[in-house]
Amino acid sequence: MGEGRPLLDTKELNVDAYLFNYVISDLRRVIMARMAGKDTTAKDRFDSLFFHPDLRADDEQGPSLFIQNLLSFNTNYFAELAKSLSLNNEIVFFVAFQAITPFLEKASLSLRDKFDYEKWQRGFCPICGRKPSMAMLRMEDGLKVLQCSLCRSWWPYPEAKCTVCGNEEGETLQYLHAKDDESRRVDLCDKCKKYVKTIDCQKLGREVNLEIEDLVTVYLDLAAKERGYESGGRVIYAFAVE
Repeated sequence: MGEGRPLLDTKELNVDAYLFNYVISDLRRVIMARMAGKDTTAKDRFDSLFFHPDLRADDEQGPSLFIQNLLSFNTNYFAELAKSLSLNNEIVFFVAFQAITPFLEKASLSLRDKFDYEKWQRGFCPICGRKPSMAMLRMEDGLKVLQCSLCRSWWPYPEAKCTVCGNEEGETLQYLHAKDDESRRVDLCDKCKKYVKTIDCQKLGREVNLEIEDLVTVYLDLAAKERGYESGGRVIYAFAVE
């Protein structure tokens, strides 16, 4: 922790092949239901992903190529896979990281009480090293906390600091929100041109589920992108804009 390295080495994580295949099948069911009414060609492209040979996992033969690249976070592999299947990069990343999230979340549970979260002031997860999906100002004290995009761990972070590049120059940090709702906002950084969405629970008046908030605040993602900013965390809204 003192060296700034996450606690979990994901490459050593043991992913049960049967459970992984189950998760992939469930994702396919949900996505195909979402695509009802779309043309057959689009559905066939998605099926080519779910039935791709690289996804075949067998406990006796070891993890599939898909799982190996997931655990090493090899984004180049998934970009090439998307290109070969004529699919949007964001959609392939969405499927891949949604499939591995339950395993990382389970692995993180035994590590979450092993350290002092207050001493971790970095923009990546202290457990698995991934970027935060979103930020939240807590209901009880207004403290800004980040949620990991993969293992779902939480950790505190300075409010006036970019979660992506660590920029603290006030004049290059700004907020974007709807005129009638200041509780849901986008934190923009003009140095790295990245953004992270933040929910202010005190202004909202209740606790929230950030995964749901990530979906219902798609309009903030689109507004930030229109202004030339890119997401500094996970992209969960791909199917809403595809």
